Amino acid sequence: MEFIKIITEIEQETIDHYRKLASGCIDNEGLRNILNRLAGDHARHIAALAGIMENKTLSLKKTGVFQEVKKIFSEMQEERKAFQCDIGQAEMYRKALDLINRKLKFYRDNVNRLDNDDFQGIIKQIISEEEQQKFFLENIIEMVMKPETWIEDAEFTHLDEY
Repeated sequence: MEFIKIITEIEQETIDHYRKLASGCIDNEGLRNILNRLAGDHARHIAALAGIMENKTLSLKKTGVFQEVKKIFSEMQEERKAFQCDIGQAEMYRKALDLINRKLKFYRDNVNRLDNDDFQGIIKQIISEEEQQKFFLENIIEMVMKPETWIEDAEFTHLDEY
Protein backbone atom coordinates (compact mmCIF):
# COMPACT_ATOMS: atom_id res chain seq x y z
CA MET A 1 0.00 0.00 0.00
CA GLU A 2 1.50 3.33 -1.09
CA PHE A 3 -0.11 5.15 1.87
CA ILE A 4 1.75 3.00 4.41
CA LYS A 5 5.04 3.26 2.53
CA ILE A 6 4.90 7.07 2.44
CA ILE A 7 3.85 7.51 6.04
CA THR A 8 6.42 4.98 7.29
CA GLU A 9 9.16 7.03 5.62
CA ILE A 10 7.89 10.22 7.26
CA GLU A 11 7.59 8.46 10.63
CA GLN A 12 11.21 7.24 10.35
CA GLU A 13 12.37 10.74 9.44
CA THR A 14 10.59 12.01 12.57
CA ILE A 15 12.24 9.35 14.76
CA ASP A 16 15.67 10.30 13.43
CA HIS A 17 14.96 13.97 13.98
CA TYR A 18 13.78 13.49 17.59
CA ARG A 19 16.88 11.43 18.37
CA LYS A 20 19.08 14.17 16.90
CA LEU A 21 17.29 16.74 19.06
CA ALA A 22 17.73 14.53 22.14
CA SER A 23 21.46 14.21 21.49
CA GLY A 24 21.72 18.01 21.67
CA CYS A 25 20.22 18.05 25.17
CA ILE A 26 23.03 16.33 27.04
CA ASP A 27 22.62 18.59 30.09
CA ASN A 28 18.84 18.32 30.26
CA GLU A 29 17.94 14.74 31.12
CA GLY A 30 14.20 15.42 31.38
CA LEU A 31 13.88 16.91 27.92
CA ARG A 32 16.21 14.30 26.44
CA ASN A 33 13.99 11.55 27.90
CA ILE A 34 10.87 13.23 26.52
CA LEU A 35 12.34 13.44 23.03
CA ASN A 36 13.45 9.81 23.12
CA ARG A 37 9.99 8.73 24.29
CA LEU A 38 8.38 10.68 21.47
CA ALA A 39 10.73 8.92 19.04
CA GLY A 40 9.59 5.66 20.62
CA ASP A 41 5.97 6.57 19.94
CA HIS A 42 6.77 7.02 16.27
CA ALA A 43 8.55 3.66 16.25
CA ARG A 44 5.32 2.22 17.69
CA HIS A 45 3.41 3.80 14.80
CA ILE A 46 5.80 2.19 12.31
CA ALA A 47 5.34 -1.20 13.99
CA ALA A 48 1.55 -0.85 13.80
CA LEU A 49 1.73 0.15 10.13
CA ALA A 50 4.00 -2.82 9.37
CA GLY A 51 1.51 -5.08 11.15
CA ILE A 52 -1.28 -3.70 8.99
CA MET A 53 0.74 -4.46 5.88
CA GLU A 54 1.10 -8.05 7.08
CA ASN A 55 -2.56 -8.23 8.16
CA LYS A 56 -1.48 -8.83 11.77
CA THR A 57 -2.30 -5.53 13.50
CA LEU A 58 -5.76 -4.04 13.72
CA SER A 59 -5.27 -1.95 16.84
CA LEU A 60 -2.78 0.45 18.40
CA LYS A 61 -2.10 0.45 22.12
CA LYS A 62 -2.61 3.86 23.69
CA THR A 63 0.47 5.76 24.74
CA GLY A 64 1.13 7.24 28.17
CA VAL A 65 3.96 9.49 27.05
CA PHE A 66 1.94 12.69 27.21
CA GLN A 67 1.14 12.28 30.89
CA GLU A 68 4.87 11.71 31.42
CA VAL A 69 5.70 14.83 29.38
CA LYS A 70 3.33 16.90 31.50
CA LYS A 71 4.90 15.54 34.68
CA ILE A 72 8.45 16.23 33.52
CA PHE A 73 7.55 19.79 32.49
CA SER A 74 5.91 20.38 35.87
CA GLU A 75 9.02 19.08 37.62
CA MET A 76 11.24 21.31 35.49
CA GLN A 77 9.07 24.31 36.36
CA GLU A 78 9.00 23.48 40.08
CA GLU A 79 12.77 23.02 40.14
CA ARG A 80 13.15 26.10 37.96
CA LYS A 81 15.56 24.22 35.76
CA ALA A 82 16.99 26.25 32.96
CA PHE A 83 16.38 25.06 29.44
CA GLN A 84 19.86 23.79 28.62
CA CYS A 85 20.04 22.58 25.08
CA ASP A 86 21.94 23.75 22.07
CA ILE A 87 20.52 27.23 21.34
CA GLY A 88 20.49 26.45 17.62
CA GLN A 89 17.83 23.85 18.28
CA ALA A 90 14.93 26.26 17.80
CA GLU A 91 15.13 25.68 14.08
CA MET A 92 15.36 21.93 14.64
CA TYR A 93 12.16 22.04 16.71
CA ARG A 94 10.49 23.98 13.93
CA LYS A 95 11.55 21.29 11.48
CA ALA A 96 10.09 18.62 13.79
CA LEU A 97 6.88 20.66 13.91
CA ASP A 98 6.89 20.86 10.11
CA LEU A 99 7.26 17.06 9.94
CA ILE A 100 4.30 16.64 12.30
CA ASN A 101 2.21 19.10 10.27
CA ARG A 102 3.13 17.30 7.04
CA LYS A 103 2.10 13.96 8.52
CA LEU A 104 -1.14 15.38 9.91
CA LYS A 105 -2.06 16.77 6.51
CA PHE A 106 -1.25 13.48 4.80
CA TYR A 107 -3.19 11.47 7.37
CA ARG A 108 -6.21 13.76 7.26
CA ASP A 109 -6.25 13.87 3.47
CA ASN A 110 -6.20 10.08 3.21
CA VAL A 111 -7.88 8.59 6.29
CA ASN A 112 -11.38 8.63 4.80
CA ARG A 113 -10.13 6.94 1.62
CA LEU A 114 -9.13 3.83 3.55
CA ASP A 115 -11.57 0.96 3.11
CA ASN A 116 -10.87 -0.85 6.39
CA ASP A 117 -12.61 0.56 9.50
CA ASP A 118 -9.98 -0.89 11.85
CA PHE A 119 -7.22 0.69 9.78
CA GLN A 120 -9.09 4.01 9.83
CA GLY A 121 -9.35 3.73 13.62
CA ILE A 122 -5.59 3.24 13.97
CA ILE A 123 -4.89 6.20 11.71
CA LYS A 124 -7.33 8.39 13.67
CA GLN A 125 -5.55 7.42 16.89
CA ILE A 126 -2.20 8.28 15.31
CA ILE A 127 -3.67 11.64 14.23
CA SER A 128 -4.67 12.30 17.84
CA GLU A 129 -1.17 11.46 19.05
CA GLU A 130 0.38 13.65 16.36
CA GLU A 131 -1.81 16.57 17.47
CA GLN A 132 -0.54 16.12 21.04
CA GLN A 133 3.04 16.10 19.80
CA LYS A 134 2.33 19.24 17.79
CA PHE A 135 1.15 20.94 20.99
CA PHE A 136 4.26 19.74 22.79
CA LEU A 137 6.58 21.06 20.08
CA GLU A 138 4.83 24.43 19.97
CA ASN A 139 5.44 24.76 23.70
CA ILE A 140 9.09 23.75 23.40
CA ILE A 141 9.60 26.32 20.64
CA GLU A 142 8.04 28.97 22.87
CA MET A 143 10.28 27.93 25.76
CA VAL A 144 13.39 28.07 23.57
CA MET A 145 12.46 31.40 21.98
CA LYS A 146 11.06 33.18 25.01
CA PRO A 147 14.42 34.55 26.24
CA GLU A 148 15.09 35.91 22.74
CA THR A 149 11.70 37.61 22.41
CA TRP A 150 11.79 38.85 25.98
CA ILE A 151 15.08 40.67 25.43
CA GLU A 152 13.90 42.10 22.11
CA ASP A 153 10.84 43.71 23.71
CA ALA A 154 12.00 47.08 25.04
CA GLU A 155 9.01 47.48 27.35
CA PHE A 156 9.50 44.13 29.12
CA THR A 157 5.76 43.91 29.72
CA HIS A 158 5.39 40.13 29.40
CA LEU A 159 7.20 38.89 32.48
CA ASP A 160 5.67 35.44 32.76
CA GLU A 161 6.54 33.32 35.75
CA TYR A 162 8.55 30.23 34.83
